[in-house]
Amino acid sequence: MKKYIKAGLLIVTLVIPALIFTFLRFFATNHYNVPFFHAEINQGGVVKIIQRDTVDYKVPDSVGIGLRGKLSVINYQTVLCNDSCMVMRDNLRRIYALRESISGLQIVSLTDVVDTATQNKADMWSVVKMDRGLSDRMFKWNEVPLSKKTGLPENRWILIDRAGYIRGYYNGADTEETNRLMAELKILSFEEKNLKK
Repeated sequence: MKKYIKAGLLIVTLVIPALIFTFLRFFATNHYNVPFFHAEINQGGVVKIIQRDTVDYKVPDSVGIGLRGKLSVINYQTVLCNDSCMVMRDNLRRIYALRESISGLQIVSLTDVVDTATQNKADMWSVVKMDRGLSDRMFKWNEVPLSKKTGLPENRWILIDRAGYIRGYYNGADTEETNRLMAELKILSFEEKNLKK
């Protein structure tokens, strides 16, 4: 009798996990959505809706950066670089390394003043001169509440997908947030590859 109980327990402990694994592997969807930020507002100040669905805001391609067709990480770079700025630059180098596995990934630092020192420090990514007011309107830096995830506007990074939609805000001076940005870049790249199949 004890042999049958032991055999039954052994079967249960081996078969049930195998069944659960099989079910999850073939019948469940393992999916993580990278959200869209900001709704498109019409001239009357009302959110645009088409067929009962909110129209998401697209950063205009006229900003002169060339966003369409590229995954873009945008940051705003001040002339004086303090400690958090130095941490952000180190983290940007980590993101820049993803270019080997993610085609069309670009990093763009916006600044009020482009000098040779700023250009040389960036050395791996684009530095584009843009008025801060225009930058605030186009990229909506200040429209996201302050939190540990988003950080202060001067420490903030923005992820823009290949179609021009804003897909995330990140605290560039935080290593965990850099890891989250890197993971979401990989997710968007993976989704794009699956859509092409």
